[in-house]
Amino acid sequence: MDLDTTIVAVSSPVGRSTKSLVRASGSNAVTGAKKLGLSLVPQQMCTGRLMVRDSALPVMVCMFPAGSSYTGQDTIEIQLPNNQQLVDCVIQQLIEATNGRHAEAGEFTARAFFNGRISLTA
Repeated sequence: MDLDTTIVAVSSPVGRSTKSLVRASGSNAVTGAKKLGLSLVPQQMCTGRLMVRDSALPVMVCMFPAGSSYTGQDTIEIQLPNNQQLVDCVIQQLIEATNGRHAEAGEFTARAFFNGRISLTA
């Protein structure tokens, strides 16, 4: 398992809701979010706008430094309207901005384990 590449995925459950959560974790997560024009304050929810196609999408974003994140790596979470096309666009933009990739199933939790954030029994 590659623990160095920044990973990106939807972190909210599938189903009907008004909001979706997209998470990026890894060494380029913060840099990538800044490349997209998002302002970040550690452990604080901030408002922002992402350009999706020709429109500014209002989002909420939170950044967790490596020492205080679930995965033990720099992590950002972007909350946006739950629309599959918007979510797919934001994921693709984050992957490109972070030079990352789609996360595999369970990879956020695996990183948390390998970085000593959770135990095997958890």
